[in-house]
Amino acid sequence: MESKSVKNKFIPRIYSYCDRWCERCSQTEKCSVYADGQKKTEEHRQKGEDPDNWEIVVQDMQEDIKKTMCLLHKAAKEEGMDLNDLSADAEDIPDPRNHPLCQKAGGYMSLVHNFLKQVRRKFDEKREAILEKSKVLLSYEEDEVKVLEDMVFHYETLSWYHTLIPTKVYRALSSKMEGEQESDPELVRISFDDANGSAKVVYSGLLRSIVALQRIYTWDEELKNDALTLLVEADRLRKGIDAELPGHKSFKSPWFCGREVVT
Repeated sequence: MESKSVKNKFIPRIYSYCDRWCERCSQTEKCSVYADGQKKTEEHRQKGEDPDNWEIVVQDMQEDIKKTMCLLHKAAKEEGMDLNDLSADAEDIPDPRNHPLCQKAGGYMSLVHNFLKQVRRKFDEKREAILEKSKVLLSYEEDEVKVLEDMVFHYETLSWYHTLIPTKVYRALSSKMEGEQESDPELVRISFDDANGSAKVVYSGLLRSIVALQRIYTWDEELKNDALTLLVEADRLRKGIDAELPGHKSFKSPWFCGREVVT
């Protein structure tokens, strides 16, 4: 049983609108989801289990889904709702896949996916060059290694966000469409809050991706043209979010505090 002081250190729902990149998050100590994950990882290790083993991962996911569904049914019962009756309304759920912004996000993901392959090849080439130089000179330039490490950081940034962006765009547009169909003011508010929160995650990811692309653009001559193309596409997506979901600018969430991006 967790003490009251331990529970109080967590910020409620800080995890609701985040990019799920715990390794780069400075607020993990305030996140109950992160704490639960760490606790579960330690429990597996104490049992001699590998927490990264796929069977263990699936098992944990099934347990989490089961707990979530129990909570949903409990909350629905308190509100006098029967979740089993909601399947009839499934056909009314908005599908934004054909929305121009969704199409752009999917196209951007494909372009970045191919670009990352080129960047990986450049990593291999430059790493080999450093190794060869060290064999001849029995040393290497620390600056060259530092630059390569920096590029790995930016590569990881692009890699992480290029799949997150289209899924969050889908969620943002879907929630916005649901809000436009609702008549209950409270449900409208909830839908648009979710749309704006999801859009803000997209916007934050785009800004970080733009910084990464700018760094890669200046790093290697052969990557410049494709990096520039992606910079243009990322900026178009950014402007599309501003136009379609302007409410993201005023959306407040604890996770975004201190996470401003300077491009």
